[in-house]
Order: sequence, then structure tokens, then C-alpha cells
Amino acid sequence: MIYGPPGSGKTTWVEEHKQRGDLVWDFDVVMTALTRLPRAEKPEECIDLVLAMKDALTREMAVHSIERAAWIIVTREDEAHRLAERLGGEALEISIAEDVRQQRLSERYG
Repeated sequence: MIYGPPGSGKTTWVEEHKQRGDLVWDFDVVMTALTRLPRAEKPEECIDLVLAMKDALTREMAVHSIERAAWIIVTREDEAHRLAERLGGEALEISIAEDVRQQRLSERYG
């Protein structure tokens, strides 16, 4: 489980560390795939659906072992630790200087 605030570099970190064939769940990527909207656009009525997809995935992972690594990207520390405990994984915090994070968010969302 990879966690940290928006703009901290979670997705970038996973992209740099994952191996070919690893599973990756990322809210922004799933939302974009479902809605075909730009990353900055997250329709309110779709948020619960995207989160339900994460819950379904992690429920299945808890019951059925998988033969590959899985990276679950979340923002909240408590959720990362809860999932790590349930799935027998680890929780890793990604953090950067606040001014750098704010700059990234400004560039991303305007």
C-alpha cells in the first residue's frame, strides 16, 4: 500500500518500482479510464463507484492469493495500514516538501 497526500508522487513512485505484470490500483487512473475525462475532472457521482472497485479488488485479494505483486495507491495512512494488515502487505508513505507538492498540484489542476 502506497500512501501520501495528493501530489506527493505516489503514482510516479509506483511506476518507477513496479515490475511488468504487477497489479496497480490508482484512483485517478481508474476514474479517468471509466469516465474518459481529464485527470482533474472527477464527477461526484462516480467517486463511490471507483472506491467500490477498490474494495472489491482488495476483498478478492484477501480471499484468493495472487501470483504477482500488487500496488494499491491511497491517500490516507489509516486506510493503507488497514489494507496492509488485511492483505499481509506493507504500507509505505510517500512524502515531499509541501511547496513542491503545491507546485505539482497547481500545474496539474490549474
